Amino acid sequence: MNIKKTFYLVTLAVLVAVAVAGYLLVPTFSSTSTVSAQENESKAIKVTGDEVATPEMLRYALDFRADNMAKSFSALNQLPCTEVSDTDLSGKSFKAGVYCLSSAQLAGKLVVDAETDPSAIFIFKIAGSLSTKSGSSVELENNAQAANIFFVTGDGATVREGTNLRGSILAKNSVKVDDGAMVEGRLLSLNSKVSAPQSAMAPQ
Repeated sequence: MNIKKTFYLVTLAVLVAVAVAGYLLVPTFSSTSTVSAQENESKAIKVTGDEVATPEMLRYALDFRADNMAKSFSALNQLPCTEVSDTDLSGKSFKAGVYCLSSAQLAGKLVVDAETDPSAIFIFKIAGSLSTKSGSSVELENNAQAANIFFVTGDGATVREGTNLRGSILAKNSVKVDDGAMVEGRLLSLNSKVSAPQSAMAPQ
């Protein structure tokens, strides 16, 4: 009887040991390790509320190399942003970040301040249209780069004669630049055309 009991206990101990070993050998997966980098970025750009756009979000949204304007336009419009209630950009200074406006007008000087970081990115998400007046300009301070400034409009954009605009425009509808204006950046339209004289485009 004691022999049978001893055999039973030994067998039980072996089974328990095998079960434990099997459990330890099963790989563990976090929720992120099962998602590809692209999927992670796609989900990241949908973050809203008080979140701040991360470098990963910005890289994904500003990746025009794939020649997919619809993807970039959608990604840009999903970036978390700081609300700007005043639609007149004249006389204002902005540090790096993403800003939301219902519409935007520029009749004077808009300053972008990179705070000595030449990689600083400035994105102005405009639900409606962007329009400028003669004598308006975008001024760069503390190593700010025109290549890192983006005006994204849910409608169109009009750049009037006498404007010195540094930055790119990505519009849902038409982009029109008057003769006598100067734009240092790219002009892109999702659904319509871009009209700009060659003389208005600064060398890239």
